Amino acid sequence: MKRLCVVLLCLLMMAGLCGCGGTPSELAIYSRVIRKYKLLSYANNFLGGSAYHPVHNYALHDIDGNGISELLVSGNPTGDSSIIGFLIVFTIQNKKAVRQEILAPRYGSYELFQSGTIKTVNFEMDWIDYYRFEGDELRHQVCVLDENEYYEWFLRTQSVDPHFPPYTLIDPEERTPLTKEEFEQLRIGMEGDGQLAEIDWRPLR
Repeated sequence: MKRLCVVLLCLLMMAGLCGCGGTPSELAIYSRVIRKYKLLSYANNFLGGSAYHPVHNYALHDIDGNGISELLVSGNPTGDSSIIGFLIVFTIQNKKAVRQEILAPRYGSYELFQSGTIKTVNFEMDWIDYYRFEGDELRHQVCVLDENEYYEWFLRTQSVDPHFPPYTLIDPEERTPLTKEEFEQLRIGMEGDGQLAEIDWRPLR
């Protein structure tokens, strides 16, 4: 009976891969990763949702427009492409699925723009980080502080990873004041016209 349940679970997971977009070769490369997160999602559901960053949805989406779809795994339970609570990104390198480095704010959100930029917002400190693909790697571009409530904007100039430590105040020597116009120019340079990408999310459960 146990063996039958395992077989049925595997068949359900494989069936869920159909119709999720992407080419057959992309699906073949990403299928093992998708199955892994499906198992994690089932396990988290069984444990009553105890995971710190629960995963709910996945999608294949060409972020940088190079003709190769990236695999996105999201922690947003609604599947609304405009609100992403947690995001993991994989791309294909040498015919293998490779996870990209995009560090998560403890309390924050993600947005993916049609310009190919990924934006993360740290709700605790108002820090905004932008990521873009350079070649086949997702790289951090810039980190800015938007304290619009106080009419203050800053560019983070710290040379180390901009997320470490991610939840503490930044030393004044590690940030450069920006005018509102400079901040807006930088934001437009990253976000383009501000249009969010349309992502066809699929449930992992």
